[in-house]
Amino acid sequence: MTNFDHLRAEFELSSPAAPGLVELLRRRYGPQVPEDYLEFLSAHDGAVGAIALLEPAAQVGQGSELHPELEHLHDLVVFGSDGAGEAFAFTKDGTVVMIPWIGNREDAVSQGSFTRFLVRLLEDTLFDP
Repeated sequence: MTNFDHLRAEFELSSPAAPGLVELLRRRYGPQVPEDYLEFLSAHDGAVGAIALLEPAAQVGQGSELHPELEHLHDLVVFGSDGAGEAFAFTKDGTVVMIPWIGNREDAVSQGSFTRFLVRLLEDTLFDP
């Protein structure tokens, strides 16, 4: 299992998610929710910091369920935000995108894998192509 202790400088990390919640996400969303993210939840059920909010497993879901009024999020699995204008979500292939809450799909910035997203988040390079 991956160690996420390097995040402690920027985040208050939660205790592990209940195994049943992690398994539910795995079954419900399949490869759209990648293994490195599920490992994160198994170690820390979310994280709160000045730079971002990574939701607990029970708050993660399809954009169409969580935010039905925001059509550009409908086929994404939303797992957090920057606490302001951007949501963090997984595309159908499990890639992380940062996408405006109010905007269009074309405004999404690809972040790569969840692990790569965490690196970009800590380096403050989420808006870099």
